[in-house]
Amino acid sequence: MALNFDNFETVLQTKLDTITDEKDMLLLGKAIEATVGNVAVSEIQAEGTTQKNAVTAEGGTQISAVQAQGTSERNQINAMSSGFATTSSLSPVATSGSATDLSNLRTVGGQSIAGPGGDISVSAGLKSQQVFTASGTWTKPAGITKVKVYVTAGGGGGGTGTATFNLGQCGGAGGTAIKIIDVSSVSSVSCTVGAGGPGGTGHTQNNSAANGINGGTSSFGAYCSASGGQGGDEGWGDDQDLGHGGAAAGGDINLYGGDGTSHGGGGAADQPFDSHGGASFWGGGGKGASKGNNGETQGKAGKAYGSGGGGGGETYLGNAGAGGIVVIEEYR
Repeated sequence: MALNFDNFETVLQTKLDTITDEKDMLLLGKAIEATVGNVAVSEIQAEGTTQKNAVTAEGGTQISAVQAQGTSERNQINAMSSGFATTSSLSPVATSGSATDLSNLRTVGGQSIAGPGGDISVSAGLKSQQVFTASGTWTKPAGITKVKVYVTAGGGGGGTGTATFNLGQCGGAGGTAIKIIDVSSVSSVSCTVGAGGPGGTGHTQNNSAANGINGGTSSFGAYCSASGGQGGDEGWGDDQDLGHGGAAAGGDINLYGGDGTSHGGGGAADQPFDSHGGASFWGGGGKGASKGNNGETQGKAGKAYGSGGGGGGETYLGNAGAGGIVVIEEYR
């Protein structure tokens, strides 16, 4: 028959929940048998066994759930760390004396590591650079994934001086584009380097041939480019607006070149003191003709890459702007 605990359920259930020893279970059965004559000890033992089995089964279910969750999380961690080196993928580390030779260590997360005496250096970041002062083709070295390019155009030439005491205008500087490029899937890029513009070639007033020539355009493939500085005006041509710095396009940063200083004169006392070609990203331009009783000195050629040339004195030609440059910094 079924065991009925209704009259003393709370006390008896507490006892049953806490019994772990068979002798305790037997004593409890005897007590119940003495109180309830029609309840056999075997029934109490059977009920205790049933509850114990239920607890054991529930415990097994919980343990299985915990084990399954742990396996799932372990698999996720293994998947996340699959890109990193494990001890099996690294060569043994040789030791000599108190120093540790790490030259056998190869890669961690796709980056090579090495270093003597326990020092570890990751071979990432700036690795090399190539510089072009004339047009050519950039070829990517092995392992390079990104480049930072500086593209500067040629500077404009200075204008020629004309009578009477009119100094030529100085040339403008070439523009500069600066850009970071992912070259993971690129093997080579064509580089164009603009030449510096020559100075003016004549002394006749209002003669366009006496104006300085514009600097040439520079580019790094189709990624970015810069235009050359404008040539300076001849000494007499005060109605023209020349000598401007070049522009840039396509870069993450696009810089204008500096303007060349104005021409001037007309008399021995009104010639400009300190004229100079426009400054580029890399530095200053050539000095213009010096002030004097007749202004008869020649301007200087552009100094830094892409800078403008100085304007000439009364009977002197303007001087050339400096050629451009393309610099490619190469990163792993």
